[in-house]
Amino acid sequence: MQWHDVQQNTEAWDALRLGKVTASQFNCFMANQGKTFGEPAKRYALQIALEIITGKKSEFSFTNEHMLRGHEQEPIARRLYEETNFVDVTNGGFFDCGDYGDSPDGLVGNEGVIEIKSVTAAVHFETLKRRTFDPAYKWQLIGHLDCTG
Repeated sequence: MQWHDVQQNTEAWDALRLGKVTASQFNCFMANQGKTFGEPAKRYALQIALEIITGKKSEFSFTNEHMLRGHEQEPIARRLYEETNFVDVTNGGFFDCGDYGDSPDGLVGNEGVIEIKSVTAAVHFETLKRRTFDPAYKWQLIGHLDCTG
């Protein structure tokens, strides 16, 4: 594993991720847990293969209003986390593990990572009731732990 101190969503970050499976998409492959890959995994595998073959970032990208809100609110959430927990959160960078990698939203000291999700009120309420993370992010969180050690 090699860590690169780059900011997310920059050209340098995109270049490091090119042709690699990333932790944010681990759920595509793990969704069927041991069974045949579903359509999302097949589409993602094709995207990665095309990036490897062409050496260029896939044309596919997806953005919605929730993602845009998340990007806007992430710095605020990071500051609140730091103030609430009396810690400093530094750049997550990119952890390159060969064929796959990970970009956590931040590093917490030498022992932790942070993943920030800016979800709707209804989704957040369900998370509070559950008293644990949203299962939809299970494989991304496992990817953070695997890639960062």
